[in-house]
Parts: sequence; C-alpha cells; structure tokens
Amino acid sequence: MSLLSLTAIGLFYNYLNSGNDAKRAAVLLTAIIPMAVLANLIRVVALVLLTYHAGSQVAQGFMHDMAGLFTFSVALAGMFLADSVYTKLFVKER
Repeated sequence: MSLLSLTAIGLFYNYLNSGNDAKRAAVLLTAIIPMAVLANLIRVVALVLLTYHAGSQVAQGFMHDMAGLFTFSVALAGMFLADSVYTKLFVKER
C-alpha cells in the first residue's frame, strides 16, 4: 500500500514542482520505487526483531501501525531528499 501512496504523492509533488522538466519528474518517480521497497524491508525487519525480543503481542496493534507511519514518513523524506540532490546537481539557478 505504501508504494501506491508514495507514487500518488510523488506524482502530485512532481506536478507542483517540476514544471516542464520531464527528466526531473522521471528521476523522482523512478526513485520512489526503491525507497518504498527499502522502507518496507526495514519495517519488516524491525517488526520481526520486535516480535522475537518482546513477543507477538507487542509487535501487533499500536507498534505495527507506528512502524507503518514511520516507514512511510522515511520514504517520503527520501523522496524529498532525492529532489534536493537532483536540484543541487542538475538544476542551474537563473
């Protein structure tokens, strides 16, 4: 689900910020997929470790939801970071 949500937010962000720069839009949208996959991988590992060390009751419910919100926010921050890096490297100031 986070891949779909990140793609939708990424498309909206590109629409608002990239203007006519198709290369920038393509780079940012391509960067969303690995960020979402990596964020979900980290989430799964964290939940497995939490289940192993604290038990399944702790890893369900509130902690599961918080892990989802945290990984989504990390992936979203990664998208903004990718945009910042692209802007610094390839966009010339006017």
